[in-house]
Amino acid sequence: MPLSKPLLICLLGALLLCSGCASDGPTLLNPFASGQERQLEKLSAAELYRSGRASLDSADAKAALEFFRRLDARYPFTKYATQGQLESIYAHYRAFENEQALLAASRFIKQHPRHPDIDYIYYLRGVIYQESIDEKLEKLLLTDSSKRSPQAATQAFDAFALLIQRYPASPYATDARQRMVWLRNRIARYELFVAEYYLRRRAYVAASRRGQYILEKYQGTEVIPRTLDIMIESYGALGLNELAANARAIRQHNFPGGAPVASLESERKWWWPFNK
Repeated sequence: MPLSKPLLICLLGALLLCSGCASDGPTLLNPFASGQERQLEKLSAAELYRSGRASLDSADAKAALEFFRRLDARYPFTKYATQGQLESIYAHYRAFENEQALLAASRFIKQHPRHPDIDYIYYLRGVIYQESIDEKLEKLLLTDSSKRSPQAATQAFDAFALLIQRYPASPYATDARQRMVWLRNRIARYELFVAEYYLRRRAYVAASRRGQYILEKYQGTEVIPRTLDIMIESYGALGLNELAANARAIRQHNFPGGAPVASLESERKWWWPFNK
């Protein structure tokens, strides 16, 4: 027996409703495509977040940022908006927008100080500072940025130190400590560069004082043997033979046989937890 037209329409409507309930909703990958504006306006908070996350997983950071921007504007006080703000920090970083990423990180820390993933934001902030030191470019150009102001290295070191201080049990703490070792060596190399400069200029007082500063603040770094050599030479040139002898004794006791300065470009193997 054929179905009447009203009954058929009701059945089709029910099927569409059921299929809509069973689905998680549309996931868009390109919010900039023509003809999608109307569809974007209809997306729920969950759908906007899923679309942003899908774009980020597809390495399209710009599209992800647009989805998260719309999410925050339309649903500002939802859990999805909060998570979108967090994801936006990494999206800015992947889009090579480090300044925006750092601003977003500071804003997130201020607005959500008790967020369960707040330690990740502290860690990511340190990573962003550190990765502004482009080692690959340095190798290509045969340069060493440790001879320039170590501002980025210092900022990264301080960011990781703050993470460890506030969240010592964080899963990111171990990697942060490893990064701090490398950063401390890099900052120490800048101080050594300054001491070398004073020595070449025969500013022996300044060279010896910078050497003493390195010994006091950067014990255990790779620059200590060469620092002691600078102090020995500077004290000798100043006629401070007793101080020169003390520095020589320390050098011979701690680095017998004349231990060389470690390579300036030691290999790093770090954990990258961004697929979280």
